[in-house]
Amino acid sequence: MTNVSDNKKIPSKVFIVPYRNREEQKFFFSKYMSYIMEDFTDYEIYFSHQTDNRSFNRGATKNIGFLAIKDKYPQDYKNITFIFNDVDTIPFTKIFNYETSIGVVKHYYGFKYTLGGIVVIKGVDFEEINGYPNYWGWGSEDSCLQKRCENANLVIDRSNFFPIGSPQILHLFDGISRIINKKDSIREKNDNGIDGISSIYRLQYNIDATSTNPKDNLYNVDNPNIYFINITLFLTAFDYNNESKEFYNYDLREPKKKIIEPNLNRKCDVNNMDQSTESWTNIPYYPTINEKKEMISLGIKPPNPYDNTGYNYNLNDRPPPQYHQTKYILQQQQQQQQHQILQRSIFQPHNLKNKQFMQYINRENYFNPKHKNVTYNQEQILKEDNDSEKYHHTENHQITEEITNKILPDNYIRPPINIYSPHYATYMGIKPKATTSAKLNMSSMVRNMRTR
Repeated sequence: MTNVSDNKKIPSKVFIVPYRNREEQKFFFSKYMSYIMEDFTDYEIYFSHQTDNRSFNRGATKNIGFLAIKDKYPQDYKNITFIFNDVDTIPFTKIFNYETSIGVVKHYYGFKYTLGGIVVIKGVDFEEINGYPNYWGWGSEDSCLQKRCENANLVIDRSNFFPIGSPQILHLFDGISRIINKKDSIREKNDNGIDGISSIYRLQYNIDATSTNPKDNLYNVDNPNIYFINITLFLTAFDYNNESKEFYNYDLREPKKKIIEPNLNRKCDVNNMDQSTESWTNIPYYPTINEKKEMISLGIKPPNPYDNTGYNYNLNDRPPPQYHQTKYILQQQQQQQQHQILQRSIFQPHNLKNKQFMQYINRENYFNPKHKNVTYNQEQILKEDNDSEKYHHTENHQITEEITNKILPDNYIRPPINIYSPHYATYMGIKPKATTSAKLNMSSMVRNMRTR
């Protein structure tokens, strides 16, 4: 299975990078990691390359990467430190030593409730927990690995951990769509550790310095420590033909509950799945909650995720830039008016009643001789303030109407008045909740039946 000479010395660190159709990320990873690891000599990087057209099995490619190293170094693999590293995740500087000991799993980057991103583990420990589950859907293999480590009483060390979004880690864009299988979440909860390294069979691969995909070889890095594990065939305990019938597209911007309860209109066509980076240039617009509210205020109906239209937004339906600019000016005016009213309410003497009002006048007359002959008509001042507030309220209303009449698009639809109605939920893109239609007092009904 191995085409590369085994005469070189045994590496102490081996990177397993699950990979397919990420030429740009592969090149950047190879280039930058060559710099990060320039102070080390006993390391090797393997792109575990799934070459077929089935959905990408991230857990299986990691397991096969481990099996390939086990076959290459059968006497030493247990003491080798395995670093499972995603191709889109790279440290910005040399902040990791990539070292661990038996019984300790180091987690450098990701979420704390799952072992993803960058994970460092000894070969003997990885084999003991049977590696990752071989799920054909996305999202559950990392969570399952953490549970397996906890069940095996392995220590998860996050003393040098960086959460998602940390600037110390370069996280390249990897799209927003994933292929999921709702069964995987249930399997994760009931995982018994059987599915993993031991359940992969009919495995065929070769280790080479180049990829079987010509596109991967267009941009190479001169580093003799980088290899490809070209996986041409493998089967798992979960039959792919049956699993593919339950594939759905999941948008990472959607709630996590959509992984368990996906929309039926998101079901995948297995024969026409686009798993390349070309689809990243055609990402549908997905409005935020604030943008949805602004659209509702303008009368633009947001798409409903629970019908057959999905989230395919037309960019022309977004609020025009003039709306945001004019709205900002209006907000500034309102804030200034509120500030003036607040200043008057604090410092104007007519707001100090009875005894306090007279004390204020006496104090003003004493310290400011110019005010001795000034008389304060409290009712007149209150009337002037009320008239001023009415004027500002009318002015704001006129400005709002002017904005509405000038910049609203032609497809203006007034939102429903009742914010608790199902129609309003549809405008917001939220699934309407069931409400109580009738309340029955069962105890009184039983009492009446007994008296008859």
